[in-house]
Amino acid sequence: MNQLCKLLIKYCVLLIFVILPLTQVRADLQLQFDTTYDTNGFFSQSANQAALLAAGSYFGQRITDSLSAISPGGPNSWTVNFDNPQTGSNASIANLSVPADTLVIFVGARDLGGSTVGQAGPGGWNVPGSASPAFANTVETRGQGDTRSPDAVDFGPWGGFLSLDVDTTWHTDVNSLPASGTVDMFSVLLHEIGHILGFGTSDSWNEQVSGTTFSGANAGTQTLTADGAHWQNGTMSTVFELGGAQEAAMDPSIDFGSRKLFTNLDMAGLQDIGWQVQAVPEPSSMLFVGLCVGLCAVGRRFVCSS
Repeated sequence: MNQLCKLLIKYCVLLIFVILPLTQVRADLQLQFDTTYDTNGFFSQSANQAALLAAGSYFGQRITDSLSAISPGGPNSWTVNFDNPQTGSNASIANLSVPADTLVIFVGARDLGGSTVGQAGPGGWNVPGSASPAFANTVETRGQGDTRSPDAVDFGPWGGFLSLDVDTTWHTDVNSLPASGTVDMFSVLLHEIGHILGFGTSDSWNEQVSGTTFSGANAGTQTLTADGAHWQNGTMSTVFELGGAQEAAMDPSIDFGSRKLFTNLDMAGLQDIGWQVQAVPEPSSMLFVGLCVGLCAVGRRFVCSS
């Protein structure tokens, strides 16, 4: 490691202790993580759970949309369906209650195979014809307007699922640098939650895609991967709130020993999907750690998928 990197790391580690106690920002979007299907207890481990909660807090502090509550009762019933994060098989739950301004995300871990380290996406649903039109509309849009038609301009999911790979050598501490030979869990969680928020998975995203080109008012014209769900591998941008060049968080891969935060391009993509985004006045310590790692890390690449 060269001398510049050593100095940057020393400075960043110092900032952890200086800035972390000062960072208190009201969270607008709540990410409610449900471990019902985490039968192996992957997210019961304190370090894994802390990384998960930190990733949820990251978006909660930066997304300000108001989502309507889904409150089933009487004729207003519904069923959610999603991939079981522990097995990959289909799962469904009847009459899930979803609080206002909240996404419910079912989490777990399994062998994802190959070099895939994470997998996630928004869930689906079914509403019977006996439900009121107002209830059906709330389930579909969460009060966000046109979210489902070919001309969708917004997105309001109830939540979804998120799986991590059990065989990956994870770095779990959000307040320290990922070591060489490890994959940063916080970075992968940010990426996968991005898919739950609609990156490559929502009608409002698809409305702005033609072939492998994304054209959005905020993100501009960007080349996508063949699946249309990620920025092209190696797409560069500037770290959101902090500045400094970094590979976009929502390209399809991550290096050993690196931390990738959301960049201006990634946040612009969220805005084009329909989310309201705000900057946090004093970013938390993990952002400074991420900046250092982005400057210094190299290694083998691993795949994140939707």
